[in-house]
Amino acid sequence: MKQYLKNSYGYSLIEVMVVLMMITVVGGISVTSFVSMNSEKKAADFLALFESDLLYAQQYAISHGSNVTIRFDNSKQMYSIIHRFVSVSDRHFAKGIAFERGTLHLNEITFRHNGNISKSGSILINIEDNSYRVVFLLGRGRFYIEKL
Repeated sequence: MKQYLKNSYGYSLIEVMVVLMMITVVGGISVTSFVSMNSEKKAADFLALFESDLLYAQQYAISHGSNVTIRFDNSKQMYSIIHRFVSVSDRHFAKGIAFERGTLHLNEITFRHNGNISKSGSILINIEDNSYRVVFLLGRGRFYIEKL
């Protein structure tokens, strides 16, 4: 007679279901954190690019010895660096990004021939669910970006 083993060292259906449930929960948590991390990365990348464009406009004004203006157009989703009524650089931005008037109008950002800003103040940038303020200080054309 053949003798059957009572313990076949396999996994039961309940054990497999518990393991699959744990994998699903861990996967769901990582996907949600990845989505929020992706939007934060998008905002950080755009702000770094915008900051470098502001510094470029400032350096362009100094090197050419005349005023350089930055103009924003939310309807076309772009901003331009303008020198003597000619666009030096155009930058398009994503749909989730919008510029708003703060204490400065959106077309009042002008760097003078010495690199100083013509008028101090701030503008607002909305990137999806986050808001940022770009503050322009008088003297030496300094500015900083802060999250609201």
